[in-house]
Amino acid sequence: DPAAAVALLEQAGYVRNSGGIFVKEGVTLSLTFTTTDNNPASAALGDLLQDGLAKAGIGLTRRSLDYGSLLNQIRLGRCEMWFMAMGFSPDPDPTALIGSGGTFNLFGYSAEKVDDLLARAAAETDLERRAQLYDLLWQALSANPPFVPLYQRVQPVVCNLRVSGLSFQEMRPVTAEFYRIKW
Repeated sequence: DPAAAVALLEQAGYVRNSGGIFVKEGVTLSLTFTTTDNNPASAALGDLLQDGLAKAGIGLTRRSLDYGSLLNQIRLGRCEMWFMAMGFSPDPDPTALIGSGGTFNLFGYSAEKVDDLLARAAAETDLERRAQLYDLLWQALSANPPFVPLYQRVQPVVCNLRVSGLSFQEMRPVTAEFYRIKW
């Protein structure tokens, strides 16, 4: 909501410069969006971000890197906002992605409650209890998300009419529910 963003920024003491971008105490409000080279999805997303942020008085600089350099810049904390795709497996355990010590936790996400739920779910052998722990996990992640998905590529999901147990929610990949499938 650009109008709401403008109102909040004005309340915080920001004023627009001649280019329409907000400035406070001599610092221009601008973000850098980093992505991989020659990626049509990230180019389109960059266009949308640039347009939306401009309406809110926020500048956007775009930077394109090769994949290895992008990963390195993320690990070094030199990216404010970036676009990367990730795949999810039918295993509902996202520890590698969001656990404090997760192999693919590139954004330094760390939440004690999330780590506790991840560890408890991974150790649980009772499938019903494990499902309950993953429900609690996704509730905790909705309240304190590790990242904000800006784009979801079209991913067709085919289900037999006899299948039950799936629910589709905005902040979780469809594969996060595969362990719940019942026939």
